[in-house]
Amino acid sequence: MIEMASTFSCSSKFVMKRGSQESELRFFFETLGVKFPLAGRSLENGYFAIDLPEQAGIIFNAYENRSVLLCFESNGIKYPISIFFITNGDKKNFGHSTMLLDIYEDDPSPRHHLQEATRTFFAQDPDVLLKLLCPEWTTIELSGSSDQRIFWQLQPSLDFLTDFMTETFAGVPTLPLFPSVYHYNNPYLKHLLMVAFEEIKSEESVLIMGCGAGIEAAFLAAKNKMIINAVDINPIAVANTKVSAWRTHTEELVNVWVSDAFSNVKEKYDVILFNAPLAIGTQDVNDENRFDREGKFLQKILTSLPDYLKINGRVLLMSHRDFSPYLPGNLECHIRLPFTVGVDLAILEIRAKSQNLPSHPSLNQPITLETTSNSITSHQ
Repeated sequence: MIEMASTFSCSSKFVMKRGSQESELRFFFETLGVKFPLAGRSLENGYFAIDLPEQAGIIFNAYENRSVLLCFESNGIKYPISIFFITNGDKKNFGHSTMLLDIYEDDPSPRHHLQEATRTFFAQDPDVLLKLLCPEWTTIELSGSSDQRIFWQLQPSLDFLTDFMTETFAGVPTLPLFPSVYHYNNPYLKHLLMVAFEEIKSEESVLIMGCGAGIEAAFLAAKNKMIINAVDINPIAVANTKVSAWRTHTEELVNVWVSDAFSNVKEKYDVILFNAPLAIGTQDVNDENRFDREGKFLQKILTSLPDYLKINGRVLLMSHRDFSPYLPGNLECHIRLPFTVGVDLAILEIRAKSQNLPSHPSLNQPITLETTSNSITSHQ
C-alpha cells in the first residue's frame, strides 16, 4: 500500500487514492526525492522555489544536475507549479515541466488561480525569471525551450486489444505519461504486445526489461491474473509503471524496481519481454529511450541473458530484422513477427543454443505500417 503526504503543505500520511492526480503527483515527487511538507526560498508575491536533489536533475538530464521546483501559495496551501532546468548538451534549452493538475480534490478552485500565477511568472523579463530561479542560469546562452510536462489524459491506441480493454477495464483506460518516459503509443510496443498476448501463459514467470510507462506489465497482469516483474533504469519510468498498475487495479500483481539492465535482477524467468531501443551506428543519439548507440546496451543485455533465463526460457525482443550483428554465439534467434516502420523490424524470439525453437507460422506474415509521428494530446 502506498502512503504519501495528505496535502502539499502538511506531512501526515494517507492511503493513495486510485485515479487521483494529486496522489500520483506526490508519488512522482517522491521519485525525485522531494520531501513534504514543501519548503524553500521565498520569491515574494506568494511564489517560492525549492532546489531539487541532484537525482532530479539527473533524471531530467539537466545541466550540472540542477533543477528547481516553483510553487505558489494559495489559501494557506503550497502548490507545485512547474519544474525548471537547463537541458544538457551543446545547445542548451530552458526546460520546464508543468505540475498543474486537471483537478484538485480538496478544493477545485485552485486550478484557475494557479494558471494565472503561472502566466504571471512567465510574463516576467527572461533575465529576471532566470535570476529568481537560479542566478547562475543568467550566464548561459539558451537556444530555446523544452516542454516536458506530465500528460494525464492519454489513452492506449491499441486497436487489437479493444475487446480486452472493454471487458477488463470497462473501456480504454486513461494512463498518464511522465516526463522522460517514452510514449507508449508506438508501433514497436504494439507488435511486441501482439506476440506477448498470443502466447504468454499465466503459469510462466515474466520479466519486462525497460518497462517505461508500464502498459505491458499492467495489461499482461490483468489478462492472465499473473505476477509480472518489471525493471527500468529510469526511476520516473518505475513510478509511471506503478501508477499504471494502480489505475488498472493490478498493483498487487505488478512488481517494479530500478535496475540498470540485470544489475538488480536476482531470479531467472521463463519469458523476458524487451521493447529495446533501436541499435544505430551513429555517435549522435539524442533520445536514449528510442535509440541505442552502436547497440551497446543491447549487447550488454544479450551477453548476460543466459544467466537470467530458465531452461527453455526465451526473450521476446523488438529490434532490427537482421539481428546478426548483435547476436552472441551462444544464442540463436527466430523471427516471430516482421513489420516495417521506415526500416525492417521484427519481434524476435531469442533462446540459448541447443534449445528447440517452436514454429509459429501464423505470426510470420509481414505487416507494413506507415511511418508517422504519434501525436500526443492533452487536456491540460
